[in-house]
Amino acid sequence: MKLAIVGVGQIARAQHIPVINASDAFELVAFVSPDGRGDGSAVPVFSSLAALAESGLGVEAVALCTPPDVRSALARAAVDLGFHVLLEKPPSTTAAEALALEAYAMAHGLTMFATWHSMYAAAVPRARALLRTRDLRSATIRWQEDAEKWHPNATWFWEPGAFGVFDAGINGLSILLAVAPCDIVFDRARLVIPAGLHAPVLAEVALRDPDATVTIDATFDWDYTGPDETWSITFILGDGSVLELGAGGATLALDGDQIISARDEEYAGIYRRFADLIARGESDVDVRPLALVTDILAFGAREFGPVRRSAS
Repeated sequence: MKLAIVGVGQIARAQHIPVINASDAFELVAFVSPDGRGDGSAVPVFSSLAALAESGLGVEAVALCTPPDVRSALARAAVDLGFHVLLEKPPSTTAAEALALEAYAMAHGLTMFATWHSMYAAAVPRARALLRTRDLRSATIRWQEDAEKWHPNATWFWEPGAFGVFDAGINGLSILLAVAPCDIVFDRARLVIPAGLHAPVLAEVALRDPDATVTIDATFDWDYTGPDETWSITFILGDGSVLELGAGGATLALDGDQIISARDEEYAGIYRRFADLIARGESDVDVRPLALVTDILAFGAREFGPVRRSAS
């Protein structure tokens, strides 16, 4: 199936392009980028979706790798042009917007796929299975990294309506929601927003199940300068056992004994899922991680701190 990538930034270059090039289901035939930026290969670059549709390349699907604030309009335009749509995470700025995209695509007989790549990490299915055979008492999430290392000089994360630390932290929440044997809801949060910015760089969050029998403590830090960046979820089971998902879901250990340690194949998983959804004529728009983040941002207590480290 001929596919085009819309938005050729870091995530497209690091993940989407190599995975599509290795895929048996998709062929990368074009980029869409208003500034004319591609990947330096012979793959043609178009300035708009309309120009892509008029090119005669026969594109059937697009992967939207733009910032989330413009994805909704682009996704609707792609559907109008007859394209199946894969949405990078988060799929849009609100859950209602994402659900409207799903309905719009299905009304046109097309697939809309809101991807949560961390749900496809190697250890996630085994963790889900284990947590359905054991009582869960509590969990601790630690998602701590240096945003400037991964996204140097990027500013759109901090604009009004952006997610700040939750652009990455939403991955941890997507894993939690994928493996937890119960529903998860917002309890309280502390959000630290540096001077001059509009989104948090640090969030300390308390979550729970609806009956408050399971508690989750989470720290999301995007200005982390410690020795080891961390992407982990530790579960305390009813019998006191400790189940730990590490490396963003690539590793799993029970009471310190390693069960799974695997390489990163998350994006290969989402493209297999995209191909399957198209073949079945279905869509998949899971808004739970997005809804949880918007609850945190709406009801968390805000603290306005000093100028962010990278800007000082």
